[in-house]
Amino acid sequence: MVYYAKLIKKIGTACPPGIQAGLNELAKAPKFTKVLRDEVASRGLRLKAVTPCIALVYEKVFQRARGNDFIITLYKGDYTANEGAVLAAFLRMQSEWPYGLKWREEVGKRQIER
Repeated sequence: MVYYAKLIKKIGTACPPGIQAGLNELAKAPKFTKVLRDEVASRGLRLKAVTPCIALVYEKVFQRARGNDFIITLYKGDYTANEGAVLAAFLRMQSEWPYGLKWREEVGKRQIER
């Protein structure tokens, strides 16, 4: 998402390198703020509690990433409610970009295939 955001100029060239730095930059966009507020409200959360999760979101996702699915699936059981709201906000925002990634939310945890 971050590499694509740079390609389509959603993130400026002054942004420091790295995925989390790019996510932090995207989180400053008015569109993200609106989408995050909507996610927080729809989930009955508090914005003040959710906002700090932005700074850690890449590390959390990186720990749980497995394989390459055609549709990104956000398993609610893999993240706290606050983390899930941040992830859903990023995914909702980018889904409105040209050729945005498809995604969905599922109850439960990811089943690891062996």
